[in-house]
Amino acid sequence: MVLPEHTVSIRNRDQRLLYATITLPTPAPVGGVPLVLLLHGFKGFRNWAFWPVAAQGLAQQGFAVVRLDFALNGMCGTNDRVIALEDFAQNTLMNEVHDVEDFLEAITQESELATLAAVVDPETLHVIGHSRGGGIAMVVGRRRLEQGKPLTTVTGWNSVGSWERIGPHQIDQWRQQGYYVVQHARTQQELRMNYTYVESYLEHRDELSLQRAVAGLGDRLHFVHAETDLTVPLAEVRRLLRDADRATTIDVIPGSTHTFGMQHPIDHVTPAFAQVLTLTVQRLTS
Repeated sequence: MVLPEHTVSIRNRDQRLLYATITLPTPAPVGGVPLVLLLHGFKGFRNWAFWPVAAQGLAQQGFAVVRLDFALNGMCGTNDRVIALEDFAQNTLMNEVHDVEDFLEAITQESELATLAAVVDPETLHVIGHSRGGGIAMVVGRRRLEQGKPLTTVTGWNSVGSWERIGPHQIDQWRQQGYYVVQHARTQQELRMNYTYVESYLEHRDELSLQRAVAGLGDRLHFVHAETDLTVPLAEVRRLLRDADRATTIDVIPGSTHTFGMQHPIDHVTPAFAQVLTLTVQRLTS
């Protein structure tokens, strides 16, 4: 059975649109439903291959599920490729942190989210992020705990273990020309990232620290990681946990990829991603 979904859009603190798709369990819940927020990764969007599958699977287990587009992902809420090139170019990590926080604050304030507000338990929040979204989930989770706001768990699916993904020489070139070009493998687009990305990271380095996030989250944090992920090697996350001196649980998916073998547009659900979803549901319900 496919559960009904509806899409909403609200404004963030910069008056940019945040698009989100909401999936609720059936029969219609009357309140006290745990909320799961899904965060896409770099060059991603809320309707990429496995996100609708994840939303449906989690909602069928009794969760209210929101999959969120970051405001500056360049997809403009309806596309599967970057069409707002300048939006993508000016995005930063702190923009994404603020997007999540703005959406969570809006649940009880925006009329478009009234249906969601009426059913969710305000004291329960699970955040799941893939790749860069996993890092954003960790930072948001740590900030919420420090602010005395509810947070139940954070789960990283092939999450980054470091924000510093290129070397000093490339950073210097980035600074000199004012932008860095990344190739989008699926769409074959060449996408610019302005040097303001680096400047913002350096300005907010302590707030964005993944070591600080891991230490702050403690046993609320869980990773599900592909053993053969070439984009974010498993060793990167293990190194994060070693450096942070925390024993956080990791479920390792054997013989899979950064997307757990899933592709967009979706043609089937891989055994690896089915395992990811099963392990995640077990964690969220334990």
